[in-house]
Amino acid sequence: MHRERIVDIAERVNKRNTKLWFMMNENSRSSLHREQFVQANGGMFYQNDRGEWLWRSEFLVKNGYWLMRQDTGEKVFFENMSEFCRKHDLSIVKICEIMNGKRKSYKGWVPVEVRPVKDGPGSHKNVGENPENKKKYEVVYQTAIFKNWLTNEIVLVTNIPDFAKKINGDFKELYNLAQGKKPFYKEWTLATSTTAPPAVKKKVSKKET
Repeated sequence: MHRERIVDIAERVNKRNTKLWFMMNENSRSSLHREQFVQANGGMFYQNDRGEWLWRSEFLVKNGYWLMRQDTGEKVFFENMSEFCRKHDLSIVKICEIMNGKRKSYKGWVPVEVRPVKDGPGSHKNVGENPENKKKYEVVYQTAIFKNWLTNEIVLVTNIPDFAKKINGDFKELYNLAQGKKPFYKEWTLATSTTAPPAVKKKVSKKET
C-alpha cells in the first residue's frame, strides 16, 4: 500500500504538461473534462495569455476581476489589479470606476459584471478568509484519474479507499488499476485508456442487437 503523500490539486491541474493539465487543455474532450472538474471541485477555468486553461478556486474567483474587450468580446480574468493595469497601461482608478458602474467603458474595456471595489487599490469587499490558507494541501494515498465507460465520466480520485467505498468496489483492485498493473476494473479504466473494458463492450453489443 502507498504511503501518504502531500498533493495540491490546483498545482496539479495548472502545472503544464502534467496528466491533469493535458486532459484540461490538449485532450479532444478537454471541454467536457473541465466542466466535470468544476462540477466536482467548484471554481472556474479561464484562459491565460498563452491560451492555456487554468483553474481557480471559488474563493479566488470571488476576489478576482472580469473585463471584456469591446472590439473582440474577449473576456479576461485577472487577480492582481496593479499587475494587470501596468501590463496594459491602464489607470487603476478608472478601471475601478467601470467596475463600480461609475464609467461605462475605458480604453475599450468594459466590465463583465459590476461589483463594488475600492477606488484606490481596487480590492473587493472582504469575502472571508481564503480556505486554502487553512488547508492548502490534502493528504492522499494514491492519486489517479479514472474513466467510467458506461457514463463517460472522468473522475479525479485523491483517496482510492474512499472512492472504492463510494462505488462499492475493491480498493486493492483500484490500486492495481491506478498503478497500471491491470487495464480495467469493472467499467473503470485510467482516463488515458482508449480501450473499453470487456464488460462494457458486451453491454454495448447487447443493446445494438
